[in-house]
Amino acid sequence: MYPFNPTAVWNRLAAPFLSDNRSKITFLTAVPTIYSRLMSTFQDLEPQTQNAAREAISPRNMRLNISGSAALPTPTKKAWQDLSNGNVLLERYGMTEVGMAISCGLDFSDRIDGSVGWPLPSVEIRLVDTDTNEVIQPGEEIDSAGREREGEIQLRGPTIFREYWGNPAATKEAFVSDPDGKGKWFKTGDVATRQTVQASGHGASGPWAKGPMYFIRGRKGVDIIKTGGEKVSALEVERELLSLYAVPVRSLIPACPIRE
Repeated sequence: MYPFNPTAVWNRLAAPFLSDNRSKITFLTAVPTIYSRLMSTFQDLEPQTQNAAREAISPRNMRLNISGSAALPTPTKKAWQDLSNGNVLLERYGMTEVGMAISCGLDFSDRIDGSVGWPLPSVEIRLVDTDTNEVIQPGEEIDSAGREREGEIQLRGPTIFREYWGNPAATKEAFVSDPDGKGKWFKTGDVATRQTVQASGHGASGPWAKGPMYFIRGRKGVDIIKTGGEKVSALEVERELLSLYAVPVRSLIPACPIRE
């Protein structure tokens, strides 16, 4: 809906559950700020609209809700899950040059807080250490000092763009060759870590959703703060700051329960 109006969005979501003839919304994708705006205005809705809206975004009616384009604060994700009676926001990673390249899975167990999941089918991914410029091989995610190694995300595959139109210099700078002869890697400029999460990565969402998951740390040279010998992600700092202003979950839940 343009221009964005949270009340108008809530009214449209609720409409099919208020004897309206319009079809229900089953797919919603938005940036974290929009989800925050929706939840901050929820308490201003009429009680019957609140009930209908909660029914509309419940897992049995909304098959998929996605958050992207920015880091999703933990309080926002938790508040949406509580408000929707269990619908977990799916996070993913992409950019204009590559489309959507990394994603958490459809199974709720594969939607881990702060993670963007695994490379999608046909997408190859590697992490290149931001300090040593070495490829971080599987099993080498921790350095000799016991700290997580951060690496630039580099991608290749049929979904990756070919060139910047009319800008061969930028194209040359964006790609790096590989002696394996399988093609060049696109340097995304985004930094991530790779971690094994015991509760996820077992193929519940498909054979591609297996193994260690990727966690975005920020833009290379911009969002990584070095202090006291440690690297701090600006995204993590932002996540903590935003949590201070999170909408209280209890204030979003109406006193009268939705009848099954």
